[in-house]
Amino acid sequence: MNGRADYTMTDRKQNHGLSMAKVSMLVALLAGAVVLTAWLTKQWSEQNIAAQKRAYFYQSMLAFTLRQDANMLDQALVFIGDSQVQGLAVSRLGRHAINLGIGGDTSTTLLERWPNYQSLQNAKLIFVAVGINDLFQSQDENLVNNMASLIAMVPSTTAIYIGAILPLAMTSKHFSTFDARIKKQNAALQTLSAQYANVYFVDYYADFVEADTKTPSNPFLIDGLHLNPTGYELMITKLKQTLFTSEQQNESNNH
Repeated sequence: MNGRADYTMTDRKQNHGLSMAKVSMLVALLAGAVVLTAWLTKQWSEQNIAAQKRAYFYQSMLAFTLRQDANMLDQALVFIGDSQVQGLAVSRLGRHAINLGIGGDTSTTLLERWPNYQSLQNAKLIFVAVGINDLFQSQDENLVNNMASLIAMVPSTTAIYIGAILPLAMTSKHFSTFDARIKKQNAALQTLSAQYANVYFVDYYADFVEADTKTPSNPFLIDGLHLNPTGYELMITKLKQTLFTSEQQNESNNH
């Protein structure tokens, strides 16, 4: 009896120990789940807040550009596109110039807002630059088709200039991945432009790359993507050399 009693007591102690271990494991799992849920909630909240901020920025800029457009004279020089255009001092390119650029634009969002601007129907010329955000969102295949749709909405007598997608800084972690894609889309945009008598491709890609290869860090970019004042100075110089020269040639061909 004593042996049986001793065995039973030992067995109970072992079972109790196993139960406590299971409880401890369960508590640890629950604690981990609580921590993981809190982390996921925080990440979702931060992403949601960031998305709301981007949406608010975009809607605010859309409303702002529409107010500008409503007060613009006919035969304006219209500049439209993503952040590359938004930061451009268009007053240096003409007296009656309007900047309708919005940071974050893709060719799809640009296509959506394009019909809202009356100045695009009465413009002297239109400069449009968009595309890098298409690539960031893996929407490469949309760019050329959307650009063709934009061209179709503009009178054939209006000169349209399509700006090249600018390179990322060579020091950017995205450079090797994006460079080939940027070159491919620029070539496609150039081919598209050649199909229309009133559309011109402004290829300043090589100018930015050449400078990047001669310096330790890109002298034209703030953060590997967006232009700094020196970068915009180069862009303005190239646009001055292209916009009005092409326009004068077009006018000569029409006479």
